Amino acid sequence: MNLMKLQELKGHDVYEFSYAENGLNNWNQNSLFLSTEDFSLLSTYLDKVFDDYNYYGPQKVKLEDWKKVKKVYELSKETHESITKFFIEIDKWLENKNDLYDYFWILGV
Repeated sequence: MNLMKLQELKGHDVYEFSYAENGLNNWNQNSLFLSTEDFSLLSTYLDKVFDDYNYYGPQKVKLEDWKKVKKVYELSKETHESITKFFIEIDKWLENKNDLYDYFWILGV
């Protein structure tokens, strides 16, 4: 799973991980992006935490729910180095600038 910054994008079929302060604005310099193909690897875990995850629009993700998504992955006993690394990178990204909020956005395709 390859997280990208805005300047690294090669296409527009991506999911944007956006800080709460950005609101619903797309294509933010401080966002991280994930291809739809890579994002599909997360759907198993997201669907177990969110009843109606919005894959085609904005999804507000509370930090407590994000911890649950990570826990579902950990409990699955599946070991995908790239998914483990993904969760670590997202946690670092959240620690960097989201400390005033208890949520972030995932903006769908």
